[in-house]
Amino acid sequence: GSARALKQDGGAGVPPPRIDYPLKKDWVFSRREVDDNSPNSKEKRRAAYIDIAQEIISNDYWVSELRLWGTQQIEITSESSDFGIYSALRSTAVRINIHLFNQLHYNSDISEINTDEEWID
Repeated sequence: GSARALKQDGGAGVPPPRIDYPLKKDWVFSRREVDDNSPNSKEKRRAAYIDIAQEIISNDYWVSELRLWGTQQIEITSESSDFGIYSALRSTAVRINIHLFNQLHYNSDISEINTDEEWID
């Protein structure tokens, strides 16, 4: 359903670059507006994700000891890796990964949890 009586022009576009960093008792996010109609908009979107990741990692709330897929994605994005967060889909997966870990271990001291497990590819 809709609350609009008249049809609206346009529609949903690509969401602006945004990275969420869920904490146990807070939810931090940062986003940048990018004009998708401007020249080099794809490169500007990528640069925005890199800038956001660098901002998140440089803040006091960043937990560098938390070795999850989601936090590692933020880290590699900040390093301009080709495997980083450059879409809303990946950004959503990252925030869900971190949020679910925080919910699962809400009353735990994360320094006592080994989140950097060995694996074989």
